[in-house]
Amino acid sequence: MIRILSTSGVYVENMKEQQLIEILEGVLGNATLTRDGDEALFYCPSCKHHKKKLSVNLPTQKFQCWVCGFKGHKAYRILKKTNASPTHYTRLQDLNKSFNFKEKKTYIKEDSLQLPKEFNQLYPLTNDPTHTSAVKYLTEIRGLTQLDCIKYNIGFCRDGLFKNMIIFPSYDSEGNLNYFVGRSFLADSYIKHRQPKGANKDMIGFEFYINWDLPIILCESPLDAISIKRNAIPLYGKKIHDKLMSKLMSSSVKQIYLALDADAMSNALEYAEKLMSFGKEVFILDFGDKDPNDTGFTDIISIFHSSKKLKYSDIIKRKLLLIR
Repeated sequence: MIRILSTSGVYVENMKEQQLIEILEGVLGNATLTRDGDEALFYCPSCKHHKKKLSVNLPTQKFQCWVCGFKGHKAYRILKKTNASPTHYTRLQDLNKSFNFKEKKTYIKEDSLQLPKEFNQLYPLTNDPTHTSAVKYLTEIRGLTQLDCIKYNIGFCRDGLFKNMIIFPSYDSEGNLNYFVGRSFLADSYIKHRQPKGANKDMIGFEFYINWDLPIILCESPLDAISIKRNAIPLYGKKIHDKLMSKLMSSSVKQIYLALDADAMSNALEYAEKLMSFGKEVFILDFGDKDPNDTGFTDIISIFHSSKKLKYSDIIKRKLLLIR
């Protein structure tokens, strides 16, 4: 899409978003656009916080203040809160008639995601060679304990689409399955990882085990999260999806640790900057060329305690190093 300059100097992706920003700027003042370009930040008309804490999703008009909780699904409520003039209402009405602000996301039904029918528990142990190989991979190669395997309901498959794979389930805050991933335990496997077809990644990994009043650690894989052992959320990749980002910004958690691989440093810096703009204290855990599972729990704790809170100057320095 062509990026367009709004009246306040903010670049947006298209005419629809440009017009929405201009309407809102008429009642809230100049906007600040987030790096991904999907959200505009304003001063909240409800709590009047001294920082721009009102976040407006430009493609959908959904908005929320991350301080007082003022939120809604349409910008009309913002106009009402600010006692906007009839002209602003007319412009917004015309905009809604001309463009579609509905969310364009396809979600898998919550009750349709199930573990593979071939899923087997790891414990109690049997003499089956496949079972023995799966347990050996997790305990001897990956360093997990029997307690880890039971706590996270880790299993394996002898047959089917996830044949010869470890299954790492994830459960939401109510204990419902919200995702899983398969990881081959064979050294010569052609396919190392497999994910459930059509499942939605916009969820919170291992949410059932997370305490939102304590520091949160974000990492890439379920193996990393289990190895960290301390309030860790797997991203199943390098991206923080919307639901998790929203929860991080709205929760009471103050400190967030990013434990991403070295090749994801640019992602880590981008997320750090966004989280810091919402008042969070952000730390980057440096594991060098290893990941948390390779590092081991003892060294993870040492890295955790030696990490320092990021400042905006640190982000700039790290970005410059990436360019070189």
